[in-house]
Amino acid sequence: MSDAERGSLWTALSRLLPGSGSRAGSGIPSRLRSFLATPWPDLVGVDLSDRAARVVRVVRRGSHVTRIESAERVLPTGDLKPAERRAAVQSALRDLVRQLGLRGKHAAAAVSGSDVVIRRMSLPDMSRSDLLAALALECRKHVNFPIEDAEIRYEVVGREVRPERTELLLNVCVALRRRLTEIREAVEESGLRASVLTIRPVALRALLRATASTAADEVVAYLDMGAVDTHITVLKGEDVRFSREFGVGGATLTEALRAIVVPGQGTIELSFEEAEALKQAHGIPFGQEESRQAGRIPLSAVSIMLRPILERLVRELWNSFDYCNEQFQGETVTRLVLLGSGSRVKNLPDYLTGVLKIPVARADLAESMVDVASRPARGAAAGAGSPSEAGLGLALTERGALNFATPAGAGVPYRLAEAIPQRVAAAAAAVLLVSVALPSHMTVVSERRRIEVLKQSLTELSPRVDAVRRFRAAREEETRLHDLLAHLTGGQVLWSYALRDLSHRIGPDVRLTSMEVIEPQPGSGTAAATAAQAAGPPSRQIRLMGLLRTQNRRPEEVVGELMQSLERSPIFGQVRLEGCQAVTGSVSSFTLTAGIAE
Repeated sequence: MSDAERGSLWTALSRLLPGSGSRAGSGIPSRLRSFLATPWPDLVGVDLSDRAARVVRVVRRGSHVTRIESAERVLPTGDLKPAERRAAVQSALRDLVRQLGLRGKHAAAAVSGSDVVIRRMSLPDMSRSDLLAALALECRKHVNFPIEDAEIRYEVVGREVRPERTELLLNVCVALRRRLTEIREAVEESGLRASVLTIRPVALRALLRATASTAADEVVAYLDMGAVDTHITVLKGEDVRFSREFGVGGATLTEALRAIVVPGQGTIELSFEEAEALKQAHGIPFGQEESRQAGRIPLSAVSIMLRPILERLVRELWNSFDYCNEQFQGETVTRLVLLGSGSRVKNLPDYLTGVLKIPVARADLAESMVDVASRPARGAAAGAGSPSEAGLGLALTERGALNFATPAGAGVPYRLAEAIPQRVAAAAAAVLLVSVALPSHMTVVSERRRIEVLKQSLTELSPRVDAVRRFRAAREEETRLHDLLAHLTGGQVLWSYALRDLSHRIGPDVRLTSMEVIEPQPGSGTAAATAAQAAGPPSRQIRLMGLLRTQNRRPEEVVGELMQSLERSPIFGQVRLEGCQAVTGSVSSFTLTAGIAE
């Protein structure tokens, strides 16, 4: 493939994928979108709570679920410190992974609690990088912890076109980074690969989609009751409109029955196991059932003890429904679906139906999913029943869902690389390497040939090297003899040598302004002159005039260094100072005379 063809291929691919220049979530073809939303072939859902650790593995063959495996470990009860609780969760999860042989598998876990905030927002249509910055500013008023310590992820629900601008409709999730780190470390310490860190509404939506339980024409609230906490999620079709968590669960109802006030008998204390058995046997006494007895405990007293908890549950439901009704302009919740082990309480759907005035029913999505699979679910732990609905929903989460395990700015190219199977990616990488390496190899071969040609040229020139060397030596000898002959015969000064030597003697603080040659004057006839002429012919002198840069030094020091440097010269001698005077505070002028050795 040529460079032009490769460039056109990447250009076409970039037009399909929304990069930095496109709008967030726009311009994705339907086929590409469906490819990016493909499910994981072998994903393990990890459901962690204060009471138990559960794992659910969903094995697929193509788009069909072929096997569901689940296991559960009950955590120690009692007041444990946070560090002890984390250690117990990690130990239980490590045992489950070892028991089911899941080491190295991709895993999905959910983050929940007060460290997670889920909101529906609308912002002007903008690029991905600008959208993340805008969300960081917008989410500050919705969280009670520093936004700098949190991670933000979002889903584009749709667009609303207005006359003045187009707005993006977003589901935004803000999670405390410390909580995400704890969950990631717990999953990875057990031997799994934390590939998906999401929220419970995303897992619930995946489970509803897999069991074909979504209703596009009505607003449905799903109440997932656990042992301690309850999650409420409101959906219209697959659009998550509201989600929150509050501390009312099945164990909360059980704790309310441990001390029952019976008129005429006082307070009857029950153990947790006895209170749980009473709740499972009679549930919420309703209508004529309140006149019956459970041993020495009248069911009317049971109803009175459960009433504060049920009223709190109803109040939380009404507040959630009112919020949805206000936010979505009158589209109120039409029915309520109970999920989770905590909702397996007798008469709870009837009680909520009478209070909320909307249909309330209990659904077992885990059993529905087992019916969808070609083989039944296998409980790995002794006595394990249906798989955890939260864990099953996490195991069914698709690749394109909201995920804290991927970078915040990761776009479609990242998801595309993640969705491509490893074998296909390896084959594509091999083809790409060959397409890149083959032209490079041919270039290397041609360069090697050119180098061989140059080496042959150098070999042909090697006999001429000695001739050039001998010519240079003869030329240097000729120049030396010519200079010697001129010195012996003419007695002339070689000014090139004199000026070169003078430039070496002048320091950095001295600048010459003029130089003149002083010819010897004829003798005056005195005895001293006659003696000097008898000693030898008079020599010529030069007069040097210039400027000194003294700075913080005395002018005498700079002039002295210059005179000493000239005295050491083989050409100049008899250096004398004729004058030196200051020009400015840091500059002085000087005049020197020196004899020339001829």
